[in-house]
Amino acid sequence: MAKKRGFLAAVAALGVYLLAVMTGIISPGLAALAQAYPELEFTTIVLAATLPNLIAIPVALIAGAVAGKAISFRALSLIGSGLIALGGTAPYFFHSSFNMILVSRAIFGIGFGICFTLMGTLIVRLYDGQTRDSMLGYGAATMAVGGVVLPMLVGYFVTIDTHAMWLPHLVAALSFLAVLFWLPEPDKIEEMTGADHKTRFPFAAWALIIAFTLTTMAVWPMMLGIATVIVGEGLGTAVTAGMAISMFAAGNFIGGLVFGQYAKITGRHALPVALLICAGGMSCLAFGGLLMIMVGTTLIGFGFIGVGMPAIFGGLGQMLSPSAMAMAGGLVAVANNLGAFVAGYWMPIAMNVTGSTSPRGAYTAGIVVLLAVAVFVWFTQLSQKQQSDAAVASA
Repeated sequence: MAKKRGFLAAVAALGVYLLAVMTGIISPGLAALAQAYPELEFTTIVLAATLPNLIAIPVALIAGAVAGKAISFRALSLIGSGLIALGGTAPYFFHSSFNMILVSRAIFGIGFGICFTLMGTLIVRLYDGQTRDSMLGYGAATMAVGGVVLPMLVGYFVTIDTHAMWLPHLVAALSFLAVLFWLPEPDKIEEMTGADHKTRFPFAAWALIIAFTLTTMAVWPMMLGIATVIVGEGLGTAVTAGMAISMFAAGNFIGGLVFGQYAKITGRHALPVALLICAGGMSCLAFGGLLMIMVGTTLIGFGFIGVGMPAIFGGLGQMLSPSAMAMAGGLVAVANNLGAFVAGYWMPIAMNVTGSTSPRGAYTAGIVVLLAVAVFVWFTQLSQKQQSDAAVASA
C-alpha cells in the first residue's frame, strides 16, 4: 500500500510531468532561429526540436530498466531535471555554432527521456486507489498548462532576443529543487523470482503499449496538418489554427482535472471509452467546418492526453508488479516518441489510401485506426478478466 503523501510531495511529483512537455516548447522560436543561422536548411534547424525525441527512445528504455533498482527514483528525477535545465539553457550561452546547440539538445533529450519515463511511474508507485487516479489526471492537466504557458514564454523571449528563447527551460531548475527537497522515494523494488517472474509483463500490458503507439500515430496528424486544413480551405488564418491547438490543450486540461471521477464511472473501460472520444473528435476534423474542428480538437485533447494517458498508466499500475512498472514507464515513453515519429510517414500514406490531397484524408483513416484500437483494447481486457475469474474459481 502506498503511504499518505503531503501537498509538497504532490507538487514535486507533478513537477516531473511539467518537464515532460518541454521538448516541444521551442516551436514558436524556430523561425527566428532559422534567421539566426541563414546558411542552414530549415530541416537542419528543425533538428533542434526533433533530436530530443530520438535521443529519448533509448534513454527511456535504460531509465525504465534501472529505476528503483540500480538507481533510486529521486536520483533519476534529479538527473533528468538537471539535464533538462542544463541542456535546455546552454544554447543561450553557447550559440556560436549550431552544432553546439544540437549537442545541448542531445543533453536535453537524455533528461527528457528520463523524466517522461518517470512521470506516471512515480504517481503509480507513490499513490493508490482513487488518489492515484486523481493524481494521474492532475499530471495530465499539468502537462496541458505547461504546453500552453511555456511556448508563450518562448515566444515572448524571442521578441527580446533570439537566443533568449532558451531561458524558459530554467523552469526545470524549479522542478529540480522540488524533487531535491520534497519528493519521497517510493519503497525499494524487490526482484521477483519463480512463477511470478514469468508473468511480470503480461500480454495485456503489451496491448496497452501497442495501443498508445497506434493512438499517437493516428492523432499526431492533427498537430501536423490542422493549419493546412484551416488556412488552405479558407476557414481562417494561422492564428485560427493556433486557437484550434489551444482547444486541444483545453480539452487535455479538463480531462486531467476530471479523470478521477471519469475512472470511477468508466472503470476498466476507461481507455476504450477515451479512444471512442478521440474517434469522435477525429470525425469532427475529417468532415466538419471551423466550429466542428474546434470541437474536435477539444475532444481529442480530452480523450488522448486528458483521460487516455492516465488510463494507460492506471491500467499498467493495476496489472504489473512494482519492478515491471518501472520498465513500463520507459516503454510508454518509447511508444509516445515512436508514434509521433511514425506519424510523419503515416500521414501521406493515409492520404493516398483515402484518395485525398488534404490532411482530412489522414483524419478519416485515423477514425478507423482509433476504433480498431478501441476494440482491440476492449477484447484484450475482456480476455484478461476471464482469465482472472478462472484463476479465482480454481483457487
